[in-house]
Amino acid sequence: MVEKKLVLIVAGGSGKRMNTSTPKQYIRIGEKPILLMTIEAFLKSSEVNFLRVVISKSHIEMYRKIASRVKDRRLLPFALGGNSRTESVSNGLKSFKNMLFNKTDKILIHDAARPFITQDLITRLFSELEKADAVFPKIPISDALWYKSKNSFNKGPARDLLFRAQTPQGFYFEQIKKLYKDNNETHLDDISIAQSHKLKISGILGDPINIKLTTPEDLTFAEKVSKIWM
Repeated sequence: MVEKKLVLIVAGGSGKRMNTSTPKQYIRIGEKPILLMTIEAFLKSSEVNFLRVVISKSHIEMYRKIASRVKDRRLLPFALGGNSRTESVSNGLKSFKNMLFNKTDKILIHDAARPFITQDLITRLFSELEKADAVFPKIPISDALWYKSKNSFNKGPARDLLFRAQTPQGFYFEQIKKLYKDNNETHLDDISIAQSHKLKISGILGDPINIKLTTPEDLTFAEKVSKIWM
C-alpha cells in the first residue's frame, strides 16, 4: 500500500481578538480569504495526497464559497468541528474513516490562520517523522524575558531554553487518531497530546513568516507579506 500524506486544517474558530464580525480565517488578504490562501499553500506541495478542513457549522456557506474556487481533487469534503480545538481535531481525524490506512501514513495538523506555510517546511516536517513519532516547528526567542511578581519585575528563565511552537505539527495518522480517541482533556495544540503520552517528539526550526494571524496588527503584516507571497 502506498504511503499517504494528509493535511488537516482546523478552521472552526471565531477569532475574537481580531475585533471583527467576520471569522478571521474568512477575512481577505488582498483578493483571497486567509483560509483559501492556507489551502492553496498546502496544495502546492506534491507530497500532499489529501487535505480536509474542519469548520464550524455556522460557517458552511462561507466555506463553500472558498471551496468552489479550489479545483484540486485532493481537497476532500469538510468536517464539522466541536466546542474546542481539541474536539475539532478529533472530529477531523474521525472523518477519514472511509480510507484504508497503514502504520506509515502521516498527517500534518495546521491552524487555518497561518497562511504563509512554505513548501520547505512541509517537506521538512514529513521527513522528520522518519526519526520521531511527532514533530513540530519551533522558533527561538531572541528577546529578553521578564515576569511581574506583585509590584516588581524579575528576570525570566534563560531564553535559550524556550521557544515558540508553530503549526503544522506532524504525526503518524493511526497513532494520533488513537490518542485523540482516548483523550478526555483539552489541549492548546496537538504536540501537547503527544507529549502527555510520552511519544518521541522532535522539534525542527520553524519559519518566522509562518505567523498565526490573531490581531488587527497581524493583518497589516500579512498585507505586506502577501504582496511578495502572491
